[in-house]
Amino acid sequence: MPKLVVVYDSKTGNTQRMAEAVADGARKVKEVEVTVRKIGEAFPITELEEADGIILGSPCNYANVTPEMRMFLDSLKKADLKDKVGAAFGSWGWSGEAVEIVIENMESFGMTVLGSVEANYKPSDEDLKKCSELGEAVADKIKT
Repeated sequence: MPKLVVVYDSKTGNTQRMAEAVADGARKVKEVEVTVRKIGEAFPITELEEADGIILGSPCNYANVTPEMRMFLDSLKKADLKDKVGAAFGSWGWSGEAVEIVIENMESFGMTVLGSVEANYKPSDEDLKKCSELGEAVADKIKT
């Protein structure tokens, strides 16, 4: 069964809500195993290496990803993520560079990035709908 892992960081709950919507959308695709991980939980990098798809989410923090996401992305440089399907999401207040930074990292790992969703502060219903659609699209892609 294809595996999809959603990994996110969240400081105010906004990016967490987006992660939940991404996962809900991915779960609409039957026969795809969806796992959600918050940065800080202990889980092996091999879980990502064994996954077919990876979706990463980070809020913006001083024109960057959060320090925790930065350390996580650095740890992924040692992982074999080549040819995996990915996507990114995140929320921001003053500037929105985090999602683009996540995408750049994923591409540097050799991943194919299908898309992204960004929300200014609290994600709107439309933002959450886009997150759900993003999760569903990645799940559909890895199922084929």
